[in-house]
Amino acid sequence: DEVLGDLAPDIIKKALEEEKLDPVDDPKLEEVEFKDGEPLTFTASVEVVPPFELPDYKGVELNREKVETDDEELDTILEKMRDDVAQWAPVEGRAAEEKDLIHLDMGIAFQEGDQEPVQHDDLPFVLGDTNLPPEVVQTITGMKAGEQKETEAFTYPEDWYDAKLAGKKVVVTVNVKEIKVKDLPDLDDEFGKMLAGKYGKKDVTDLAGFREALRADVIEEKEARRERGLRESAITDIADKVEVEIPQSLIDRELQYRMEEIAMGLSQQGIDINSARLDWKKMQEEHRDGAVASVRQQLVANRIAAEEKLSVDEKQMDQRLTQIAMQTGETLEQIR
Repeated sequence: DEVLGDLAPDIIKKALEEEKLDPVDDPKLEEVEFKDGEPLTFTASVEVVPPFELPDYKGVELNREKVETDDEELDTILEKMRDDVAQWAPVEGRAAEEKDLIHLDMGIAFQEGDQEPVQHDDLPFVLGDTNLPPEVVQTITGMKAGEQKETEAFTYPEDWYDAKLAGKKVVVTVNVKEIKVKDLPDLDDEFGKMLAGKYGKKDVTDLAGFREALRADVIEEKEARRERGLRESAITDIADKVEVEIPQSLIDRELQYRMEEIAMGLSQQGIDINSARLDWKKMQEEHRDGAVASVRQQLVANRIAAEEKLSVDEKQMDQRLTQIAMQTGETLEQIR
């Protein structure tokens, strides 16, 4: 097994290159024979991308529009950056308001049937988010830390993400334990210097300098987005002219990726996908045509990249990741 593991990959890679085959997945080894004094023999089976002809893709006309930014856009980005680094600070002596972070205990008593009550302790909730029913949000609004209230009896929507609560008539008891508000940093030179360090702008020492660096990065990012859009549009047009039987495994892989993206998005919204009543089979069918088109475009893009001998420049990749980090408010390490 050790000898086969050392030799097989290189042998298979060479054979695929000689036959100009594009493998979809790792080869499966079969009929392996290895005896003393005799050559090693084995059969490798691998699914490959069927051969297809590229239409003439050179000379495609693209319309590049000029990109710009303005002070209002920069202000919006800077405000998001302030919000991203803000700290939650306890507030006392006032009632809960929208956008406050509330720590609460919540008890759910079912009004019909013999279902046991549900208790959630020290639940964090930003007032205004949508992962609590409006009846509960309405009750919390105006409460102070240390207060406890009950909602009127209400019924959870039939399509509520938590199947244990969907369609159930309940009374919810809320105990507000703590109220916090975001403490935003001042929009000053210290803030600009901090951002410059966070995003690798070593020569920037004040807010005005960071603002100009941000302006340049926003324009560069918009130009990069424009170029991506043009490439994607061109690839889509070219791919629509290609006739190729797409391997089912590639379609399944793309569908799996899309379902994982949906699951991740729901989890980030605080939705438990294990309790949510999600029809994954139906969602896969809804995404199937898009998945097929996406795989076709990827195959065409890969073929063109191979024909043109294109490769990724690491320095450009680092610059691009830095721009994305500044736009999203995340660190470079998080983007990587």
